[in-house]
Amino acid sequence: RAVPDCPTLDSATALIRSAKRSGAFHLTLAQVGDPRLLSVEFTSAVCSVREVSAPALHANHLVHEETTCVPQIVTDSSGSRQKRGDTLVIEGCDPLAILRDTAGPGLPIRRDDPEDPDNENTLASAVFVIEADSLNWSVYDRVDEPARFHIRERWVKSAY
Repeated sequence: RAVPDCPTLDSATALIRSAKRSGAFHLTLAQVGDPRLLSVEFTSAVCSVREVSAPALHANHLVHEETTCVPQIVTDSSGSRQKRGDTLVIEGCDPLAILRDTAGPGLPIRRDDPEDPDNENTLASAVFVIEADSLNWSVYDRVDEPARFHIRERWVKSAY
């Protein structure tokens, strides 16, 4: 919970590295005015921070080289999403199209089935565009409709 209060990406990753951790998590970190996009995986024993420099997908299990040796349970849902998403990224698909994808083998990325086998249907998808002085984000809750919410926020650097 303290990460959003960090003033920089470096201070956020330093906090994650130094904090007592439990469980395993993935975060994608970005900041207005900082061109970096960071993929952060951590468990109680290891923390891996990678700068994302090309389109990529992460389906909530450990995929960084530094963390793949950690024992984990990859659910059918996560495994299917990662495989299908990696294929769509390689094909150059639009990020929103990837989030809305229902094809491919196994469980789909976008899930709306009332008979879903593990009760993990998609609630909504969000797209964030982070630039030098603004954050634009949209939330899509229906696969065939425009964004339910679209927020544009502009930042002005403070003098301190």
